[in-house]
Amino acid sequence: NIYGEKYKAVTYGALVTSAEVIDKYDMWDSYTIEGIESAGASLYVDNVVINESKGFVYDRSNQSFEYNVIIDEIAPERQNTEFAVCAYVEYELSGGGTEYFYDDIQFAVYSDIEFESYNKAPSLKCGINISGDFDNLKKSIEELPGSTSLSESTYSSAASAGFDHVRLPLKLAYVTDESGILDETFMSYVDDAVIMALNNGLTVVLDFHSFNELMEDVNGNSDLFYSIWEQVAERYKNYPDSVIFELINEPTPAGEGPDLMSSEKLNKLQNTAVAKIRAIDSDRIIALTACPYGGTYAADSIVLPEDTSNLIVSLHNYGAMSFTHQGMGYPVGADFQISGSPAEIEAGIRDASDFSAAHGNIPVWISEFGVYMGGLNSSPDDGFDESDVTEYLDYFTSLCNESGVGWCVWEYNVGFGIFDADDNMKDFAAAGLNFR
Repeated sequence: NIYGEKYKAVTYGALVTSAEVIDKYDMWDSYTIEGIESAGASLYVDNVVINESKGFVYDRSNQSFEYNVIIDEIAPERQNTEFAVCAYVEYELSGGGTEYFYDDIQFAVYSDIEFESYNKAPSLKCGINISGDFDNLKKSIEELPGSTSLSESTYSSAASAGFDHVRLPLKLAYVTDESGILDETFMSYVDDAVIMALNNGLTVVLDFHSFNELMEDVNGNSDLFYSIWEQVAERYKNYPDSVIFELINEPTPAGEGPDLMSSEKLNKLQNTAVAKIRAIDSDRIIALTACPYGGTYAADSIVLPEDTSNLIVSLHNYGAMSFTHQGMGYPVGADFQISGSPAEIEAGIRDASDFSAAHGNIPVWISEFGVYMGGLNSSPDDGFDESDVTEYLDYFTSLCNESGVGWCVWEYNVGFGIFDADDNMKDFAAAGLNFR
């Protein structure tokens, strides 16, 4: 967005010289590629690196660029130099051709401290789902501004609490036009959420969360599935490594459609999607899952591509449902221990870690677990209170940590929410989670 008009960026980079050179050639108002050429000047430094996929990010929340300029192997005699840095973007003109847009000149001095990139290494140890907005089929795009998923305090509170990542469930299949093109307004809001997460040091997972038609008719909807992922891959190919793609949420046969989802069909779908994404973004981390429901018990049904580099596995575990979903289709009153939850949790995490060990230690991440809070404390005698939730969270996260399995609790502040409306984590939830 330049002077109120939107353009397509073609290239970007940075000019790096010294304040001395700027003075010598009187280039304060013409420190541009064209100005340098017309002045017959040469750049003071020529080994400049701007990592396109990791070091240059457009922050849509305030219409500014975040970029890292790295100068390699600065000679000792130049280490006292005051460097002048000017970032630029080359963009397409509507009538053809291109022009350059230049940032203001910034100044910096040499530092021998270890460079800390905007591209913080991705981490999926302890996370939380931010649901209820981007995945809500009943919420219109116009209702998204001001929601939890688009609140800076959501991400700062999550980071402050100790979480290292957030998972954003997205209703991608339901925000496309008749041609299968993703709605730009919806995706711009997703961009905003991604930037807020990154700015708070969080890894962010983009989860393709709902596609009921695909579950009923794989063959009839696979092209749209692939197209959506190609659009997402193209959109985020220059974002940091700490933006991760999760191919599909809880795939399972549904209804009486002509081509119901199955493990075999899911494996083909996922392997093909990986190849299509790799053609656009060769090293993006991608999460695959299992059929049915992404359950830990179904992990062995997953067939991975031959090349598993930068692939992870996303699984869910809500054992035992009689405990985790009481008040949501199950009677209220199940005690954590009596419900059998400990045994189901232990079996699920063992399934996850065993799958990892059997497949070259591929990272396995439990992207959903949690307890529905609607039935909490509904009666002093119902046997289900906050201490049960604390015990559940403690048991689950402790076993994950011991097994080297990452976890992502469901969810922030809706029915299973562990935060309140003021972005404070509930005390009984905080007492149960074990961060690492």
